[in-house]
Amino acid sequence: MPKINLLPPDLVPKSLTVKITKVIKQVVIVGFSLFICAAIIFIALFVLNTMKLNNLGKNRNQLLESIKNNQQVEQSLYLVRDRLNKIKTIQTQDSSAQPIKAIPVLLSQLPGSVVINQANLSPILSEVDFQTSDPAAVSQLMATMTGSNFFQTINLKTFSYNEAKGYIVGFELIK
Repeated sequence: MPKINLLPPDLVPKSLTVKITKVIKQVVIVGFSLFICAAIIFIALFVLNTMKLNNLGKNRNQLLESIKNNQQVEQSLYLVRDRLNKIKTIQTQDSSAQPIKAIPVLLSQLPGSVVINQANLSPILSEVDFQTSDPAAVSQLMATMTGSNFFQTINLKTFSYNEAKGYIVGFELIK
């Protein structure tokens, strides 16, 4: 079929204008395609970075929770270590319990009228003051103290008489 052009020849675009229009049209199509590709890439990067940021936030929260748990564990370990050190010091000072153990044994051998007035107990040197109003109990106290083998040295520190309190006998007990 033949081409029939019903437009007057003045209105027909020039061939140069048609070529420029085709080139501009192709450039616009390529540019728009590149814009769409770039937009898709930027949206994908935005979504990926958002997901990474959310994961980092979750990891941060987990690490903070782990730190809190570890702090509690560390505090409990410190307390246990401190208690163990205190137990070790008490065990090394086990000999300090010997004067404390010896006093009830000595009291069981004394008459009921003898009471402890004052006692300062330590691992090496202990001081005990007894009080009684019975002179016979004083002699039995002296005999019991000199006959005991709990201490290496027993020194008579004080010996006094008071009408209101009776006899007060103080001993210095050296392990």
